[in-house]
Amino acid sequence: MTAEWAGLIEAAAVRFHLEGFERDDLLQRVRLRLWRALDRPGQTGINPSYGYQAAVSAAIDIVRERRGQRSIERVSLDAVSGTVAATPDGPTESELVAALDAALGRLDPARRVAVRLHLSGHHLRDIATMAGWTESKARNLLYRGLADLRVALTGGG
Repeated sequence: MTAEWAGLIEAAAVRFHLEGFERDDLLQRVRLRLWRALDRPGQTGINPSYGYQAAVSAAIDIVRERRGQRSIERVSLDAVSGTVAATPDGPTESELVAALDAALGRLDPARRVAVRLHLSGHHLRDIATMAGWTESKARNLLYRGLADLRVALTGGG
């Protein structure tokens, strides 16, 4: 990409506060959109204005995905510690892991897959891809699986 195009993409990244991997994701998305535009019959070039609009559109998509992922609550290890017998120093790491593993074992198998991948640090899109699900199915299974896990760990419900 030329410096002009890089500057347009950087401007969109700055405007939407994208950092790190999100900037890399933005660059890839813009490249794909521009390549698709160039594949159109009769298309010989791309106007920089179109390139900036493609970058802004891609940045908005990234921000929306980020907001969607934030709505999925993470399970804290403090929730797990309530299920383990109290000791003077608190539960050991192996006790916490055992309690979490036992709670995960009680989840519906599809929800268990979604939650395990989430707890391993995978994002929603990755979970959907790895499990062969749509993103909406992965979101649903993850949301419900985390809710079930929370109940299992806190002894509620």
